[in-house]
Amino acid sequence: MRVYIRGNVTSVDLTQSDFVARGGEGTIYRKAGGRGNLLAYKIFHNSNEVPPEAKIDELSVLDKPNIIRPIDLLLDNHKKIVGFNTKWVNGIPLCRMFVTSFRKRENIKNDHIIELIDNIKDTIQHIHSKNIIMVDGNEMNYIVGKDFTTPYFIDTTCYQTPSFPATVIMPSIQDFTRKGFDEMTDWFSFAVIACWMFTGVHPFKGKHDFYDKRFDDISDRMKYRVLGNVSIFNKDVRVARNARMRSIPNHYKQWFIRMFEKGERLYPPMTSGMVIVSVPVSVKVVTGTNNFLIDECMKFDNDVIWFSNINGVNTTKTTEYIRFKKRKIKSDSGTSIIMSPNTNTPIIAKIEGDFLELSEGENFRPQATEIMVIENTLYYRYREKLVEMSMTERFGKIIPSVSRIWNIMPNSSEIFAGVVIENMMGKIHVTMPIPKSSSCITMAIPELDKYKIYDAKHSKGILVVHAKKKGRGQSLYHMLVFRFNKKYSEYDFRTIKCHELGEVNFTVLDNGIGIHIPKNGLLEVFGNRPFVNDVQGIKDSVISRDMKLCKDGVKAMFIKDKKIYTIKMK
Repeated sequence: MRVYIRGNVTSVDLTQSDFVARGGEGTIYRKAGGRGNLLAYKIFHNSNEVPPEAKIDELSVLDKPNIIRPIDLLLDNHKKIVGFNTKWVNGIPLCRMFVTSFRKRENIKNDHIIELIDNIKDTIQHIHSKNIIMVDGNEMNYIVGKDFTTPYFIDTTCYQTPSFPATVIMPSIQDFTRKGFDEMTDWFSFAVIACWMFTGVHPFKGKHDFYDKRFDDISDRMKYRVLGNVSIFNKDVRVARNARMRSIPNHYKQWFIRMFEKGERLYPPMTSGMVIVSVPVSVKVVTGTNNFLIDECMKFDNDVIWFSNINGVNTTKTTEYIRFKKRKIKSDSGTSIIMSPNTNTPIIAKIEGDFLELSEGENFRPQATEIMVIENTLYYRYREKLVEMSMTERFGKIIPSVSRIWNIMPNSSEIFAGVVIENMMGKIHVTMPIPKSSSCITMAIPELDKYKIYDAKHSKGILVVHAKKKGRGQSLYHMLVFRFNKKYSEYDFRTIKCHELGEVNFTVLDNGIGIHIPKNGLLEVFGNRPFVNDVQGIKDSVISRDMKLCKDGVKAMFIKDKKIYTIKMK
């Protein structure tokens, strides 16, 4: 479609290749602006829902570069306002910063989190200084830059400005003790987000006998715990063992206690030296039962990111090294490894300046922005191309070459573990490379159309997606589990409600048995054949999401911190 920039003779053609996403309000495109800088274009389904021009003018006082507000109004051929453009930012949804396994894999330290939280706080102060209230500062309304410390504030047209009151807020960050919205309701929402980032647990979740029995609905349970000042810092609340309670700096911890336990409404601490009256805290930790036999089998000097048997070679990646055959290679968060087909020579792959760098193979340096490894096969992505690599050994040399190329959406596709999720004009398709047949399965999954997807993984005919339903006020996360037949022509699926955002955590043994931890306290075992009622769920408090599942053949294992364990049922 063609749109025109208000106050400018310039027209912009938005094509399918510019498409990024389609939501409840409108469609998002990404395209280079007049100076070559990337811009996001939001075109509303209903032009009556475009924010009033006067409100956009009132938002223009927000001049910090990390606040993503409308720049230009967009007109259609009839000179009717149909949307606006904003600066485009690359980054990750803030809610992924809650997840321990993601932070370990990306080498995100607590110092990054402290700086990120302080930067969010400083930006909120700027917003308030302009007589504007965020209102709905939920975890979906921030993007975190690739430095993991820069927060970008998005969805700013929903802010409350002097002439335009706001009415919508997500329950997960709402202060139910107050009516209306003001600076203190913003600071309560900020406190929820900050505590969530430090600990990985929403401050009004965890288990409490009275509230758990009285309220079946999780939203009601949270609401009345806010009203009753019963947070994770309460002596009667039990949190999972993987909660990062010790990561909270003391000045923030004291502020959280006064906000969540004492019901006070205070401005956040400005510096690490600020003194707030201390309140004793007691946190009960969930203990395990006797459903499983768990044995430690490996121990390392650094936290383990993943373990895999690559072409018969047990390989482990830690935060510092990739280890195999009593060797170790220095690595960082973007380093991947495959083994050559004949001699099991390690081939290190990484992206350097939009080029694929390989430790083996001369005169091969294609442009690439992402890499993915599936069953010892390397794939890379550049713009709209997904490329499968092959490695040939000849005369003692390893010769890399391109095996297959597939087209994917250039702006509206995202690579996860073993799968590419594509948004084709609002319809979700999944692309699953199959290394053994050097093929690629692309199919529509309509059950995902109404979800915002945060993580996904495909392995041996099983696809698990972690997502949240689109729409304002939606606060519940879901795990969706799909099982495909051998031809990938049919599938079954089921949905699991989750209280918290987390990464997909499952593995498939070589005998086709899938093992899945969708949430704390639950481990699932099931086959990879669809339409078979063989899902077995084992509830056990020893199970937690920070037990990252992996496997060696038909042996189930999990990673926890610096150790790898085997796990089997008694």
